[in-house]
Order: sequence, then structure tokens, then C-alpha cells
Amino acid sequence: MSKPLLVLIVDAEPTICDLFADYLHELGINSVQAYGAAEACAILKDVRVDLVLIDHELPQNGASAVYGAAVTLRPEMHRRFIFTCTMAEPLKRVENGCLLLSKPFRFEELARAVRSICDRSSARIVPQARRAGLP
Repeated sequence: MSKPLLVLIVDAEPTICDLFADYLHELGINSVQAYGAAEACAILKDVRVDLVLIDHELPQNGASAVYGAAVTLRPEMHRRFIFTCTMAEPLKRVENGCLLLSKPFRFEELARAVRSICDRSSARIVPQARRAGLP
């Protein structure tokens, strides 16, 4: 039996993490949040996530540290990252095969990026119960 997709959301702004988490939940996707690189790396050691949605502009080159930790722990994670960035073209692949979303982006672009990663990996979106009050 498949389990729901689990996404690690990493952003220094809790409001951004909450916004992404709410949208992903509407899509039937579970998430766990981290507000910095150290917290994200600790989560990666304890929780088996399916993909990572991360702000490429985390302080102190944090996104690269999280990417490196994830790939060291689980090599198959090398193409399961979605980086968000203020200076990129919308939804393009970066060198390592990950995806890059330019801020601001529409939630539909995020959904398309998640589906793209699921399509090329063993990760699957499995419907789950929706939160009360959400459509």
C-alpha cells in the first residue's frame, strides 16, 4: 500500500512554510517544515522525506548544505529538490537535475513541479483526508 508523499519545506520565513504546507495539503501531500539549514539537516536524518522544497537563498549557503546532507544520506534524493529563488527563470532544471521555481510563482507551478518529480521517481501522490474547512 502506498503512503502519502512527504515534502520537507525549508524557508527562513515561517509564514512562507505555512503557506506552502497548506497548499500541498490541499493536494493530498503531507509536509514537515524547517526554518533553516541546520533544522532541515536534522529532520533529514530522522524522517524519510520524498522531496524537498527549499529556498535557494537561505543564509550561509544553507540550501547547498541541505542538498549535500540529503544526497549523502540518500543518493536518490539528488533529483528530488525544488529550489525557489528570486532570480531564476520560471520552472527550469538546474544542472543537477533539480527544479527551480522563480519567485513569485503560482501554486499551479508548484503543483506541476511536484508532479514532475513524482513522475520521474518512485514517489507518488496518494490522496489523504483533507483538513476541516478546506475545499
